[in-house]
Parts: sequence; C-alpha cells; structure tokens
Amino acid sequence: MNLTAFGMTDVGRLRSHNEDSVAMVPDRRVFIVADGLGGHNGGEVASQLAIESITGFVRTAEERPDMTWPFEYVGSLSRAANILLASIKIANLNILSQAQKAPELQGMGSTVVVLLIGNDGKAYLGHMGDSRIYRYREGCLVQLTDDHSLVNEQVRQGILTPEEAARSPYRNVISRACGIRPDIEPDIRSEVIKAGDIYLLCSDGLTGPVSDVEIAEVLGARSNDLEKAAETLINRANELGGPDNITVGLVRIDTL
Repeated sequence: MNLTAFGMTDVGRLRSHNEDSVAMVPDRRVFIVADGLGGHNGGEVASQLAIESITGFVRTAEERPDMTWPFEYVGSLSRAANILLASIKIANLNILSQAQKAPELQGMGSTVVVLLIGNDGKAYLGHMGDSRIYRYREGCLVQLTDDHSLVNEQVRQGILTPEEAARSPYRNVISRACGIRPDIEPDIRSEVIKAGDIYLLCSDGLTGPVSDVEIAEVLGARSNDLEKAAETLINRANELGGPDNITVGLVRIDTL
C-alpha cells in the first residue's frame, strides 16, 4: 500500500495563539488532529500531549507485538482497533495526570481524531470531541465521525434542527474529550479503504466557517496536490473570518 499525507495548522484571524496540534506519521500509518481546551497554555499542552501519547503508544505496540496491554483487550475488536482504543485512553489519562501536577493546567483537555491505516485493507478511526474525519471518494464527501457536543446530542434527540444547532450559543460545548474524566470512552469504527480515497482530519476551525460543499469542491479540484488542498481550505476558513485555530490533515490512498 502507498499513501500520501500532508498536515498543517494555522492560528486563524481572531486567536492570539494556536491550541491545535497535528501529526502525520506515514511510516506508522497514523494521523492525528487535536484541538486543545483550557485557559492559559493548557490547550496547547493538552493537544500536544495527546499527539505524543497516541503516536508513542502506536509505535510501541507495532514494535512489540507481544506487549502486555495497559487496558483489557477487547476480543470483539481487531488488534489495530485495540491499539487505537488504548492509545486514546492513554492520552486521556496522561492529560489528567499532567493537569494534576500543575495547578495552572487544571481543567485542560483536548479533542482528538485519529486515523490508523491497518495492514488488513481497513481504515480505523477513533475520536473524542467535535474535531472530525471525512472521507472523499469518487466525488462524494462523507462525515465519518459524530460530534461529541451538546448541540449535536440535542439534534439527535430532536430538540434542535441542524440549522438551529449551527446558530446555538452552546455549539462549542463539548460532551466528550481527552482529559475530562478518567473513564471516558472514545468512539472507534473501521471501514474498507479504496485506492483514491482521501481522508480529511480537521478541527472545528475549518468546519465552523467552511461548508461541506466547499470542502468537497476543494478536495475534488486539488486531489493530486494535498499541500495545495490544505492551504486552500485554511485560506478559505480565514476568508470567512478565521474565528478559531484551523487544522487540516489529508491522507490519500494511492495504491492498495
């Protein structure tokens, strides 16, 4: 299997510093976007710690197939899915532990979306929070993750319409993220990949201002140049006000 990946992050137009982090690690086939939460420098610390925790565990698990798992191994999941699940749980505990050591970091957390490309022809996706993973295939853009947010839960319950949710003053309230509590569970799913698929990992700094229709248009026009596609998406978010940090990670499956 051959793939191409590119990631970039931008502070946006209104924020003074960037609390997002991105990691593209093609040799391990793991790709991550994290959006930090918390005052002072807490958000930056949390998102970077999430990235380091996840990439570190994936690397260790792949190099030591006989390793002892830090959590109960889920028999109904593949080994790749267990690696992904454990890596996000470890990130959660590491953020909680770091916050306890430094009073100025208390309350910090981070959303996280992770794409792990397995050796079995499948893509494994894990996430907590409202950062997202999309798949662009044959001209069609599909959101693969379900936002862990207050308004999205209200949409699912029929309390709000999607249009009302987009205007709600509570649209940025997160219901799940790394660092909120010890027992929190990420969502894990998998799907069969196809040559030509493009996966987009992004923070809400992109999806807040830029519509799915525009994102699909950019990926369709720039599918052969992921760096230009990422730059175009970030520039578009800034043209629309750039109200938050903007992070884009793109992964294209070139051949199986």
